[in-house]
Amino acid sequence: MSSQSTPQNITDKVEEMADQAQMKKDEMMSQTSMNSQSSDQNA
Repeated sequence: MSSQSTPQNITDKVEEMADQAQMKKDEMMSQTSMNSQSSDQNA
């Protein structure tokens, strides 16, 4: 990463991290709902 960070670069990084966090959250939510459904079937 370059030593000079412009406000635009910082904004891009923050948005990128936010997008990744949102995707991770959606992933976790879908996995959780899938896991709870499969555990119901196994009971």
